[in-house]
Amino acid sequence: MAKKYIIEYYPKLCSILIISSLLCGSIFFVPTSASLQDVTPPEITQVLHFPDPPEAAENLNIMCNVTDNIAVHTVQVIITAPDETSIEAEMSNLPPSFYYYTDTYSMPGIYTYYIWANDTAGNTKTTTTYSFHVFDTMPPLVDLAYPTGGENIRGRVNITWTALDKSDPNLNGDITLAYSNDGGANYNLLVSGQENDGTYDFDTTLLPDGTLYRIQVNATDSSDNIGTDSSTANFTLDNTPPQTTPTLMGPQGQNGWYTDTVTIYLDAIDNTSGVSSLLYRIENGSWMTYEESFIISSEGNHTLTFYATDAAGNHESHTTINVKIDGTDPLVNITKPLSGVLYISDREIISLSSEIPLIIGTLTVTVDSPNETSGIRLVEFSLDYQIEENISEEPWTWTWDDSVLFPRKYLLLVKIYDWAGNTNLDTLVVRKWL
Repeated sequence: MAKKYIIEYYPKLCSILIISSLLCGSIFFVPTSASLQDVTPPEITQVLHFPDPPEAAENLNIMCNVTDNIAVHTVQVIITAPDETSIEAEMSNLPPSFYYYTDTYSMPGIYTYYIWANDTAGNTKTTTTYSFHVFDTMPPLVDLAYPTGGENIRGRVNITWTALDKSDPNLNGDITLAYSNDGGANYNLLVSGQENDGTYDFDTTLLPDGTLYRIQVNATDSSDNIGTDSSTANFTLDNTPPQTTPTLMGPQGQNGWYTDTVTIYLDAIDNTSGVSSLLYRIENGSWMTYEESFIISSEGNHTLTFYATDAAGNHESHTTINVKIDGTDPLVNITKPLSGVLYISDREIISLSSEIPLIIGTLTVTVDSPNETSGIRLVEFSLDYQIEENISEEPWTWTWDDSVLFPRKYLLLVKIYDWAGNTNLDTLVVRKWL
């Protein structure tokens, strides 16, 4: 009679069947299987992701629970983006059986993913496909750097800004610039489709001057979210230089000349950004800042040059005026005829014992009148206070060719007028015959 003894070897490595045979007296060891194999794949449960729905460029967590009868080796998540590109990423383990993967997704749209796991024996498990929808509701972050307000602007300037977007990093061709000339109540298109290079060449001369300008920058991302930033205060656009008006005050002569000290007032006006400086110089002297009226007192034809600059940097063209002062009577001297000389037919013959010159026949009356200030405008020749001739250019001479039958005395008068209106007179008593 045989006896069977079964011994189980824990943990299930084998069972040994001991057969005792009385016939042969031997013991046989027979294993229950030829080898020990793990054919059970891992279990993947509790698959989830959050937040749901995720915002573009926001952290998204994919999590699951993975167990195995022996040991889990690797857990991966395979994610396919809306543009069909895929990534395979190994999930991190939080013992004992929790696995997770965290990433951000900037491209809006529907993503799909599944989880794959294997154990140390090479058994694999793949989950069904899951999905999440990435939404982009955040507008680009726009920061206008210049002009922000308070500036005085002229000519060509660079509008500068930064525009950032997590889901659309480049934003190229999605920048629109606008301007307001009414303090931000209304905006007018300046340029659209601008590259997001952070700068735009703004030609301010194409717009009228004003003090209520603002700039607005709009950036549109691929989800049509619009970010914007504007000048926080008004700036001034001024392409017109100031204008300076001189006022001269003093005793006036003639022909723009003054006969004494002249007081000069300069009045610069700029209706937009305002006058920042007013400079002047006399002749070729140093430039001086105009702060109050000043005087010119020395005689002569002086040049006064001045110009103003406004707060926007516009320079007025240099203006030069003449300040002419001559308060001195001109010199005059009758040089022909001379006292005590006999003249015959315009020739000096001899000296006479009398101081009164004698003129026989024609005589050229000659005058010397130096005037280096305003200059001689007119020489008036008279006989006995009756004007005989007016001469307005050199030589200052008059031909006296009147004939008298009998000798007689005359009072020869020569009156000089300069351009400032000053006058002087020289006289000489003469006798004329024939």
